[in-house]
Amino acid sequence: VPSDHFGKRSETDVATGLVFHDETLTFWTPESDKSTSQEPLNLETKMFTAPSSRKYLVTLTAMLNTPTQTEMRTYAQLFLRKNGKVTSLDDYLLVENEEVADLRSEVQLNVGDTLSVYVGHQVDRKYQYDSSGNLDLYEGFFLEDIKFCIF
Repeated sequence: VPSDHFGKRSETDVATGLVFHDETLTFWTPESDKSTSQEPLNLETKMFTAPSSRKYLVTLTAMLNTPTQTEMRTYAQLFLRKNGKVTSLDDYLLVENEEVADLRSEVQLNVGDTLSVYVGHQVDRKYQYDSSGNLDLYEGFFLEDIKFCIF
């Protein structure tokens, strides 16, 4: 079992413009495009399962795309969940426009404990009335360059 496990959001999810609200992000491992139940970072369950009891170093980074045609802003909320629950306010990542958001944590896991990333809030489009009263649509406020690493 490798000692380092990395995941990132699927490029397909970004290209199709999927919107994430109140759900677990899907990741892939660089060793394989397919998930198996033996891999600690499982694509089917969308979770990392601890192969041994110890302290793990966890990083989560993300950016929020800002469309160039507007000055409107938004944000996203990501949470690190242990066994399906947020166990500390330190496991919260606020992702703001034009900044790399970074969460670093040490997490004690027992064999079989799980870690996952949960999206609490994120929008991919916003609306605004122009000076003539027409409703304009601005798309592209999506999360990008999400990296979830466990050492």
